[in-house]
Amino acid sequence: MTNCIIARSVGKNGRNDYSDVLKVQNRLNEFIDARTLDLLRLDPDGDCGKLTTAAICLFQELYLNHKHPDGRIDVGGPTLDKLNGPIDVERPGDVNDILARSIATTLRHASCMHFTVDGITFLPGNFAKLAEYFEKKRLRAIYSPAHGVNAEYFHKNTSDYKGCLFAGFQKASSAVERSIVIHECVHAYCDSIGRNMMVDVAEAIAHFAQTLYYFDATGSSYPATGNSNTNALLTKCFAAVKQLWLDGRRTVKPNEFETLRKAAQSLSNGYFAYDGT
Repeated sequence: MTNCIIARSVGKNGRNDYSDVLKVQNRLNEFIDARTLDLLRLDPDGDCGKLTTAAICLFQELYLNHKHPDGRIDVGGPTLDKLNGPIDVERPGDVNDILARSIATTLRHASCMHFTVDGITFLPGNFAKLAEYFEKKRLRAIYSPAHGVNAEYFHKNTSDYKGCLFAGFQKASSAVERSIVIHECVHAYCDSIGRNMMVDVAEAIAHFAQTLYYFDATGSSYPATGNSNTNALLTKCFAAVKQLWLDGRRTVKPNEFETLRKAAQSLSNGYFAYDGT
């Protein structure tokens, strides 16, 4: 990263000297290339036109939480300070983006997600691909306080929120929250490959992955939730995870999975219409 050092103001009602505008455009393009500004790349031509001014405004909205951005960068001003700061800093102006980035970080660091269950093999690369989907907004992350400590992925054609992951937390900070992300992203992965399945099968797999992630992160069984049926399933998932760890294998045996599937039947019935993200 090269610091953006300008001699005079750039943007709306600024001096907009060629060399200063060019520096700002090149620095904004670094944010755009990193997908932290959801814009088309600017043409670094030294001309502060509508697209450059719009990019400055969006930057101020996201990184400085300006409700009414002025579209101008002043020497020694807060916008220039943020522009010269880290690209991956949390942006107070976009809670959904903070959530999406924390989901992507969780998925990219899920090296333990390497297992085969019910004929489906999950690999760390699968979860890294989902991280890219969230960053490119092919999958959407939506902060929803109504979900409390939980999260929910929508996949059915009938839903207006297909391809959206709702979470009751603004950022997946704890091992529990990150394991919940893993759970919901198992559903997202099944959706991405168009693998339709019954609810009990999908939930058994997702809870197993959730437990595996939590065990890898903490070395402990999953903490109790407020749902006795969920607790029973998580207990069985922990037994299966612990046995895999003791045996040094990555494949869940059919009889082990059948135990998980039966426990998952108490959660809900029906069919998950995974049809591609």
